[in-house]
Amino acid sequence: MTFLNVLRFIVYILGKVEYSESFEKILEILETVIVISLILYISVEILLFIIFIFIYIWNINIECRNMFILKHVFEVTNINDV
Repeated sequence: MTFLNVLRFIVYILGKVEYSESFEKILEILETVIVISLILYISVEILLFIIFIFIYIWNINIECRNMFILKHVFEVTNINDV
């Protein structure tokens, strides 16, 4: 989708401005698109990492509670064999 947007802007610029100015316009558009894409990518990765960590820790907490409940339910007694 980003590629198609950049391509559309390039075609628009080549049709509307002079050839020497079009390179500068293309570079400006590509620079902004690349920066925006990089910011979005980094923010999504950080968000996914945070979500993964919270879900993982939440599940570990639930499993620990279940383990303590099971420990109380099934109390193990020491039997000494003679």
